Amino acid sequence: GHLALDVGAARILIPDPGRVAELLIKEGDEVQAGAPIARITYDRSTAEVSTAELASRRNLLEREQQQVQELGEQQLAQVRKRVTDLEGELAQADREIKLQESRVKSAREQAARFQQLAAEKFVSDLVAKQKLDEVTDQEIKLQALRRTRSQVSRDLSAAKLEEPSIQLRSRGQVDQVSRQLSELQESLAGVEARRETVIKAPVSGTVTNIAVVQG
Repeated sequence: GHLALDVGAARILIPDPGRVAELLIKEGDEVQAGAPIARITYDRSTAEVSTAELASRRNLLEREQQQVQELGEQQLAQVRKRVTDLEGELAQADREIKLQESRVKSAREQAARFQQLAAEKFVSDLVAKQKLDEVTDQEIKLQALRRTRSQVSRDLSAAKLEEPSIQLRSRGQVDQVSRQLSELQESLAGVEARRETVIKAPVSGTVTNIAVVQG
């Protein structure tokens, strides 16, 4: 349509194809700049397709978010079980080391007695040397147990550090999906808003020559 001004006229066009849902003015009306003059609705099929696509994407993101959360929980459960298992191994290693230390002590005491007996010629030097070899064997076993304990202790420390790392990574992934969901929700709201628009008078004037009808 047109608005008659004091000098000339202003042509008013709809920016996109649509349907005139309501005419808010009639020819001869005086309108002020910015006053609503018509309400336009757009093709519902296009908007509905867009809405359906965005809703489908939202469902996918919601499932992805749930899967990320479940994966994080599974990883945490695995790490916590590993920590528990390693703590058990460490306790067992401590018990074995304590027992082996007593064996070393006993072997050393026995070797010392046999050294004394050999010096007094009650036993042969060969027997005394065998007792010293037994001490060496027990000490080697003790060293191996201590090395095993050290490795278990390192594994336990590493496992304990994994838990906050997994929590942080899982939270970051969940937050990322949440941001995508938020952006998607904004897009859905935008599609709904674009289903209808209000045409306003660009300038003040008198309505002339309305070239459209409602519907």
